[in-house]
This record gives sequence, C-alpha cells and structure tokens, in this order.
Amino acid sequence: MYILVTNASKLKRCSFEVIKERLNNNYYPIYKNTRNKLLFIEGERVCFYVGGKNSRYFGHIVAVATIARVSKRVLGEKCETEQVVGFLEFKNITYFTRPINFKKRLSILDFVPEDIQKWGVVLKGGCKKLGAFDWGALLHGIPNKSDLISNNLK
Repeated sequence: MYILVTNASKLKRCSFEVIKERLNNNYYPIYKNTRNKLLFIEGERVCFYVGGKNSRYFGHIVAVATIARVSKRVLGEKCETEQVVGFLEFKNITYFTRPINFKKRLSILDFVPEDIQKWGVVLKGGCKKLGAFDWGALLHGIPNKSDLISNNLK
C-alpha cells in the first residue's frame, strides 16, 4: 500500500489535473529518484496525494486504485523535471467525492513522528509505503490510536 505524490508546480500545472490525466490515460510515470520504485507489485493498493500549493485539492488524497501492471519500459513520456524509468497501470480506480485532508489525519498515522514541524517531509520522494494501520487510518479515519487499542482490550 502506497501514497503516490504528484507535485506539478515546477511544470506550472495543477497537480490534481495531472493525476486525473495520468489515471484517465492509465499511465503513471515512475521517475529515477522515486522512493520505493523497486517495491511496486501487481495487486498492491495505492492512493493519490495532491502536492503543489497552487493546486486544486492541495494536501488531499483524491483517489485510490490497484496496481494492474508494473513496467520498466518507458512509453516516451517527456518530462521536464526528471528521467522516467518505468510506469504503473491501474485497475479499480476510484475518485473520492470528498477528498481526504491528509494534514487532518497526521496525528493518527504511525509513520509520522509526533514532534514533526515540517510534516511534508514524510511524503518526500514521490512515494510513501504504508502499513495496514496507516492505510486504514488514512482512508477510513480511525479517530485515535489509543481508542482503537482500548476497544480491543475490553
């Protein structure tokens, strides 16, 4: 399970529109410096985060999908920011009618340090691998880790 981050501000484009374009074309490029790029496997779930402060839905998770295909063959996408080394294709693509505000869920995510000042650093590298708890907390909004633990003990 992964968060895929799109930030098209260097291209002076809206990141949300770039995500929609990529999903509509079913071609999501993987760049040379993308974190975790060698870990993608078919059947894994991914969600899509909108980066770039000037973008519609900035800071939100806007869609989820399942990886249908991982390819190291590049289809000739020209990118002004970084070299493309492969791409992902998806199935079961679902857009949220109410995108999820990532920042509002920070306090319940295990991978986010409690004392973090610049929370955006946790998404650096274009891709963040998530464990099952964080996936559920991010997408379904488990209200509080301590509540979850105490409910299991009763």
